[in-house]
Parts: sequence; C-alpha cells; structure tokens
Amino acid sequence: MREISKEELNEMLKNKGFDPRISWFYTQFKDKFEEEYNIYDLDFEKRYGKLINFLNGEHVKEILFFTEPSGGDFDLDINPAFVKTDELRLFLNKNVNMGTNTHVADKSLKWIFTITHDGDFFISGSRELTKKFIKFFKGAEIMSRAEIEAKWASKKHV
Repeated sequence: MREISKEELNEMLKNKGFDPRISWFYTQFKDKFEEEYNIYDLDFEKRYGKLINFLNGEHVKEILFFTEPSGGDFDLDINPAFVKTDELRLFLNKNVNMGTNTHVADKSLKWIFTITHDGDFFISGSRELTKKFIKFFKGAEIMSRAEIEAKWASKKHV
C-alpha cells in the first residue's frame, strides 16, 4: 500500500473533470461514465470477495482507494491510497466505514466502484466493463442508473 495526500487525490480527480468539493461524490459520475449500476440486497459476507474476483479476472494488480473527497460530516482518518489487489480484502475490512461513501477505482479513474453509506454498491465505467462487473454479483439486485432515475421520477409524480 502506498498512501497519497488528499491534495494529490484532489488533483487527480480534477484532472478527470470531477469536483472533489461536491458531497455525494458519485452524483457526478452520470456525466463522466457510459454506464452505472446500483448493486444491492447482496450477501455481505461475500461482497469483497466478489469485487476481488472481478479485479483478479481483469488482471488488476493495484487500485486507488479513497473516501468522499469533500469529507461531508465525517472527518475520517483514512488517507487515500494505492492498494495492491492481494491486500485489498483486509484493507477494506479495516477501512470501510458505513458513515460515509468509499471508493475503489482504477488507478487512472477509468472506472469507480462506490461502497455507499447504505452498504450497497455502484459501479461506474464503460458499458463493456460494467456488464462484465455485474456478472460477478449473481444473486444481488441490480438496477441501472436509467432505471433508478425513472423510479425516482415516478415517485415525484405521486
């Protein structure tokens, strides 16, 4: 594991067109990625194993881990870090806090996997990558960003 400063993380995010000052950071993903899926009602005992199996299948050796860049209401003492995939399960078990959203991302931010404060997941990336990714979460409920937005819109009209 190699920690980086919050300033380094913020610069990386800005270079990809993200605004790290926005809380609920993942609300920006819709304009940056082709596809997004929410993965919920999943077996929490297996959640990190499925993520790691996917990463190994894609030959991802290292990821970028970070909490909500804006900090929100929580000032967690977890620095952003590049984490080797073989160390990831222990790292996530130790550092994921349901008090805020946390993110596991490709080192160049081509995709971002968000673990929300509600305990569900979002995968945001290319159409090809997200389709591969959701295959690893059989048995979970999965909803696309378009389906989520339609559901929210229908609730506003009630």
